[in-house]
Amino acid sequence: MKTVYLVACAARKRASELPAEDLYSSALFQKSRAYLLRRLKDRDQWFILSAKHGLLQPNTVIQPYNETLNAMKKPERQAWARKVLGELHGILGHATPWFF
Repeated sequence: MKTVYLVACAARKRASELPAEDLYSSALFQKSRAYLLRRLKDRDQWFILSAKHGLLQPNTVIQPYNETLNAMKKPERQAWARKVLGELHGILGHATPWFF
């Protein structure tokens, strides 16, 4: 069975365009990434939940940005959540996601 890991983005970012997995520089992001990489198996995937981009593949090159879900109004957060759920549905197909 394939496992999909999701890691939250972080406010602290490096100053230049980089792959998403290298852009976020907070200690929590780095520890979360290291934790899941130790557990990743062949078919598993991981993504970054970005306030600006939604579901990000780790190797997607992006510019630094300054957006947060905390600053969004409720309808904007709801639209973001629908977008991310749609992206997850495309990845998982008809599998039922498990949320913790």
